[in-house]
Amino acid sequence: MHRLTAGRGPFTRSWCRRLIAGVAVAVIVLTMPALAAAQDAANGRQLYERLDCARCHADDASGGMGPGLAGTTLSLQEVRAQLREPTGGMMPTFGPERLSDAEVADIYAWLQSSGGGQAFPSWFGTDLINLPTPMLPGERTFEVHFTHRFQSSIRDAGRQGLWGLDSFATPVFWFAYGIRDWVQVHGGRSAIRGTWEYGAKLSLLEEGRVAAPVSVAAVLTGAYVDRDETIDKNRFSVELPVGVKLHDRVSVVASPFLATNTDATGDPASDDYSAAIGLGGTFRVTPGHSLDVEWITNLGGFESPESVDQWQVFWAIKVGGHLFQIGLTNAVLYTPDQMAPGAQKTGARSDVRLGFNLVRAFALGGG
Repeated sequence: MHRLTAGRGPFTRSWCRRLIAGVAVAVIVLTMPALAAAQDAANGRQLYERLDCARCHADDASGGMGPGLAGTTLSLQEVRAQLREPTGGMMPTFGPERLSDAEVADIYAWLQSSGGGQAFPSWFGTDLINLPTPMLPGERTFEVHFTHRFQSSIRDAGRQGLWGLDSFATPVFWFAYGIRDWVQVHGGRSAIRGTWEYGAKLSLLEEGRVAAPVSVAAVLTGAYVDRDETIDKNRFSVELPVGVKLHDRVSVVASPFLATNTDATGDPASDDYSAAIGLGGTFRVTPGHSLDVEWITNLGGFESPESVDQWQVFWAIKVGGHLFQIGLTNAVLYTPDQMAPGAQKTGARSDVRLGFNLVRAFALGGG
């Protein structure tokens, strides 16, 4: 029976006050780009109409021949760059002599304030936190992912250890590239057991293809464990993320997965596979901010001794091609072959620790 393990004893009031103050400061600092000075959105709407942007992007900027722009999470600099030197081959060029920087800012202000259907896409990225979403990066888009999970728990480290931030961490870095809109290839490395990963993700059902707001993908991954003491160095996994958009602001994902050769104990009586399922959801607070949660549990096969279910609660901030997530988790595991057997307790007083994800997407051209 799996149990979510909590730390022993309540947090002190002073500790809670310091934590709340720290979170408040972090949120203010991280959301400052979204608090830019107000622009003349009404003039931006007039410019949008005068320049005939609706021909491709619709009257409400919800999208048509061109992409949806309402509630855009692109930065002002990215919007300006697209207007000055458009990619894709179909969009006209709007130089400074035709559209000033101030006018670009007005259009940008109107797009951000508009409530078009594209303001809240189902997912910010190809991963929710650890779990894959059905989303792919897009054709000729290159993504760089970097994750960090601190070794010491918040309670074990305490104030003197800066609640775990002074401790060593378990990093993972990996890359993904969209060959087509429906297929990506990826590869990377986790510090846990020196694991190298490689694989592909395929879109099986895109959202909008059927009446229900459902999307499905398949992720096929191979792993090589670069440690001499590891018995089975090659591992393989398959994941099937199924996403459902429940509301304009709420999407959920269920991702059953199976990984082979997950038993590192060498016990011949143990199963040589682990089956698990991950459940997650995202609540879009604003077009550029969301609260993301995940829960992962072993369903069968090999299970790590005294394992517990893994969970994550992260706050996500999306600005253009940048995605930053920070939050709490009870494990340092990330790859499917690591998560499938279950998470092991590593803290003395608690397993709750800090972690963050960084993702940067680069459009290499197309269209």
